[in-house]
Amino acid sequence: MTTTYAVLDLETTGSTYDNGDRIIQIGVAFVRDGQIVDRFATDIFPYQDIPREITKLTGITNDQVKLAPPFEDIAAELWDMLADTVIVAHNIGFDYKFLDKSFQAQGFPAMTHDRVDTVEMIRTLYPTAESYKLSEFCQHHGIVLENAHTAVDDAMATAEVLLMSMHKIQQMPRELFDQLRPFAHYFIGQTGAYMAKWFDESTDHRQDFEYIAPFVVSEHQANFQIFPDKFGDKKAVRMHLANTKADDSDQASIVTSNNGVTLSTLQQSMVDEVGPFFHATGDPSVHPDTNKFAFLTANAGVGKSLAYMMSALSAVEAEKTKQIQDGRVIVSTSTVILQHQFLDKTVNLATTLLGKPLKVVVLKGQSHFIQLTRFQKFLAYLKSHPEIALKRDVLISVAVLVWLGETQTGDLHELNSGLNNEVYWQNMNRFSTESHNDEIQRWGDYAFYERHVREAKDADVVVLNHAYLVYHYHDLVAEGIMTEHSKVIIDECHQLPETVHQQATRTVQTKDVEEALTTIERLIHRIMDKVVTNNVKVHAVDQLFQVEKNLQAAWAGLDKFIDCLADEYQTKSYYQQKAQANAYYISHEYYMIAKWREALRKSLKAMEKMVHPLKVIVGQLYHMDLYTKRIYQQLLNQIYQFDYQLKTWLVASEANPDYYAELDVHFGKQNTTATIQRKLYSSKDHLARIFNAIPSQTLLVSASIEIVGAKHIISNLFGIDHFQWFSFMEASYQQQLALSQPNQIKGYYIKDYLSIDKYNEHQAATMIADVIEEVWANKAKIHKIQVFFQSRALLQAVQHELKRRFSRMVYGQVIVQNHQRNLDRLARQFEQSQRAILLALASFQEGIHLNTKTDAFIMTRLPFSAPDTPDELAKQDYLKSIGDQYFDDVALPNMLMNLTQIFGRMAATVNEASIFISLDHRLEKASYADQIQAIMPEALTMDWIDLKDLRHLD
Repeated sequence: MTTTYAVLDLETTGSTYDNGDRIIQIGVAFVRDGQIVDRFATDIFPYQDIPREITKLTGITNDQVKLAPPFEDIAAELWDMLADTVIVAHNIGFDYKFLDKSFQAQGFPAMTHDRVDTVEMIRTLYPTAESYKLSEFCQHHGIVLENAHTAVDDAMATAEVLLMSMHKIQQMPRELFDQLRPFAHYFIGQTGAYMAKWFDESTDHRQDFEYIAPFVVSEHQANFQIFPDKFGDKKAVRMHLANTKADDSDQASIVTSNNGVTLSTLQQSMVDEVGPFFHATGDPSVHPDTNKFAFLTANAGVGKSLAYMMSALSAVEAEKTKQIQDGRVIVSTSTVILQHQFLDKTVNLATTLLGKPLKVVVLKGQSHFIQLTRFQKFLAYLKSHPEIALKRDVLISVAVLVWLGETQTGDLHELNSGLNNEVYWQNMNRFSTESHNDEIQRWGDYAFYERHVREAKDADVVVLNHAYLVYHYHDLVAEGIMTEHSKVIIDECHQLPETVHQQATRTVQTKDVEEALTTIERLIHRIMDKVVTNNVKVHAVDQLFQVEKNLQAAWAGLDKFIDCLADEYQTKSYYQQKAQANAYYISHEYYMIAKWREALRKSLKAMEKMVHPLKVIVGQLYHMDLYTKRIYQQLLNQIYQFDYQLKTWLVASEANPDYYAELDVHFGKQNTTATIQRKLYSSKDHLARIFNAIPSQTLLVSASIEIVGAKHIISNLFGIDHFQWFSFMEASYQQQLALSQPNQIKGYYIKDYLSIDKYNEHQAATMIADVIEEVWANKAKIHKIQVFFQSRALLQAVQHELKRRFSRMVYGQVIVQNHQRNLDRLARQFEQSQRAILLALASFQEGIHLNTKTDAFIMTRLPFSAPDTPDELAKQDYLKSIGDQYFDDVALPNMLMNLTQIFGRMAATVNEASIFISLDHRLEKASYADQIQAIMPEALTMDWIDLKDLRHLD
C-alpha cells in the first residue's frame, strides 16, 4: 500500500503547551510516491496576544490572526486529513507533541501515528552540513525557503528535505546500509524503520565505491592539488629583488600581479625585504643563525601571509631550476582553524598569482583523522553491547559511516561541529590502534593520517599547526619533509612558547586515579573469581597475592596523599575561597620535599608494580581456554589503558628542576579532590632544541612581537640569539586606516566611573553592562559591538547581568564565547547578524579572522595576566633566578603584545564611524602610558564622555 507522509510544521506562541502556549499557524505538505501531492495551511486564533519575540521571529501579528479560526474549528478537518498518514517534522518531538495535546484538549484520542524526524535523519545522512537548522540546511542544499518560520513554507521545505533524504537512502550501497541497519531502532519514533523501508524498496543502489570490509569508502582519493582561478602567467607582473641572483645573470623575481590578484604596496614592500632573506645563500661575515632566522612584524589583516608565501615560493622555485628538488614551503599556524583559513584564503590567492596549481598537504595530529581500526572496534563494541550503548554514540557512528563513503581525506574537520563530540571521540580512542605500518598494510590509502604524511614528502606547501610542529619536528626532519632547502614560516609565533608549555604539561587528578584504581580492583577480583572457580594452579597465580598487596598499598598511599593535603591546605583553602582562589604555585624546591607528593608517588609506584603481573596472569588464563579471545582483549585493553594513564601520572608526580607544579584542591563535605599539573618554568631551552634541529631557513611572523624586539627578550622567548628583523607595524596601521577611510577613530573614557581596575568583579560587571546598554541604545549608529575580556569569570558575570536586563529578544542578539562554543561558528554567527554584541576573551581573534565591520569596540581591562596566578608566580620565580625583572621583562611586554593584537584586529574591522571605549584609565594614566601610546594607531584619539551621551553619538 502506498504510504502518505504528512509533513507538518506549527508556529506557536511559545514552546510549552502546558504553560498556556497555543498554535497560531499550521502548515502541512502531503508526500506520496516521491512527490508533494497536496498542502494545507491556515492561521489559528490563539485566544491570547502573540509575544513580540514570536512576531519578530515568524512575522505573524495579532492583526493577522484575529479573524482566523480557532483550533477547535479546524481540528476535525485536520484530524481526518492526517488519518492513515506518517507524521514527519523537522524536530518531531515538538510539533507532534504540541499537536497531540491540542487535539486531546478538543476531545480527540491520543495520536498514534508513525513519526519520522528529519533533523535526526539529516544529521546522519549529511554529516558535513554546516547547519541542521531548516533555513540554513535548505540554503546550502538548493531548497527554496522564502519565508522561514511561516508554517506552510517550512512544511513544504521539510517535504523537500524528506524527498532528498529518501533519494539518498535509496541509492546507498547495500554494504553501507547493512552497517546502518542494526542501529535503525535508535532513531526517534519510526524514523529508522522508514529509512530501512525506503532502502529495501529500492533497486537503484550506488556502485561507485570501494569496499574494505566492513567499510564502504569513497573510490576517489584527495590529490592535494589546489588549482588557481585562472591558469597562466603570460600577463604576470614581476618585481625583481635587489642584491639577489637566481643564477649568474638574472635577478630573482616574484610575481606581484596576475589573473586579477595584485599585491598591495605594503605587500610588495614586505616581499622586497623578506624575499632576499629566502633567496640569499648566506653572508659569511655574520653569524650563521642570522642567515637562518628572521622575524616579521605586521598587523593582522594587511596580507602579510600572501607576501611571505610568494617570497618563500619564489625561492623554492629558483632552487628547482638548479635541480634542488627537496625544498618546499612549510607554514605553521597557531590553531587548526587557522590552518584551514590559511588553506582557503592565502594558498588559493597564491595559486592564482602563480597561475598554476600547488600540491598542498595539511598535517595535524593523528586524532584529527578517522582511524579505521579504532572505529571498527568501537562499532563492534556498540553492536555487542546494546544494553549500554548510548544513542549519541550510535547516531554519531551512523553519520561517520555515511561520511566514510564520501570523504577523500578522512579529516574530521569536514564533519559538522556537533559530530565532533569530545566524549564520543575520547570513548573511541580508548580502543587500541595499530602501528603506522600496520595501519597502512590493513587499510592502504585509507589509513588517512599516514597517507597525509606520505604525500607531504613531495608537496609544494605543507601547512602545520604549532602543536604538531612541537611534537613532531624530529619526524618532519627524519621523513624528509623539513629539509635544508625548505622554507619554514611560523605564523602567530608569539603563541609558540605557550604551545611548548601546553605540550610539556602533565596532569594527575585524584578523581581519575580513584576511578582507575576502582576499575583495576574489579578486574583483580574478576580474575580471582575465575582462578578460584576453576581451581587454577599456575605459577603466575601466585603473583595475585602480590598484586592485591600493591593494590592495598596504592589505596593507602592515595588516602595519605589526601590527608597530607588536608593538613597543609584545608585551613588556607577556607580563607582563599572567599577570594575565589584554590590554586597554589608549588616551586620545584618545595615540590621535591612535599610530603603529599611523596605519598602520591608511592601510591602510583604501587600501581605500576601491578601492571606486568596482571598482563601475565590474564595471558595464562586465556591460553588455558578460561577466557574467550574477546574477553581476553577486553581485559588487556583495560590494563593497557591503566598503564597509559599511569605513565602520565608518574611524570606529573616527578620532581624536576625545569618544572614547577600547580596544585588545585577542593575540600568538600564528602570528599577531597585535587589536581596537580607539572609545568615548564621556561620554554626557551625546548624551543632552542627545536630550532637547532630544524635545518631550514625560518621566518617567525607575528602582529604582536614588535614590542619585544629587544634581543634578550627574544632570546628568552624563543632561544634564538641571532636573527634578522623586518618591521611593518606602522605601515600596517596606515594601510588599514586608509582602507577603512575614517578621519580618526574616536576613542572614549567614561567620566561616570573610576578606572575598572579599582572595582571588584561585581562592580566591574555592572559598569560594563551599563556601558553596553547605553551604546546598544544608539540604534542608528551601532549595529555590532565587540567587548574584549581578560577574565572568563568577568565575561560570565556580564553575560548574566545582560540576561537580567535585556528582553529575551534583545538578549538573543548577545553572542558569548564559552567553553563549548566552536569559535569558527561563533565568528560566522557574528558576521551574519544584522545587529549583535560579541562577548569574547581578548585572545579570541588570535584564532579567528572576522570578515565584518564593527561599530564599537569595548576594552574592559588592559590585557595583563593576573600576577597572582600559579603560572605568573612561577614566571616571577624563574625570572628572579636568572636576574630579570618580572614586570619590565615579561608582564608589561606581554600586555603590550596583547594590546597590539587588539589594536591590529580593531584596525582591520573598523568602519568610517567606529568608536573605541576603554574602561581602563591606565591606558593614559599609568607610568608606562608612553609605551602604550607608542603602539596605539595614530588615528586613534581618546577623549572623555558622559555615559548618557553614548546613546546619542553621531
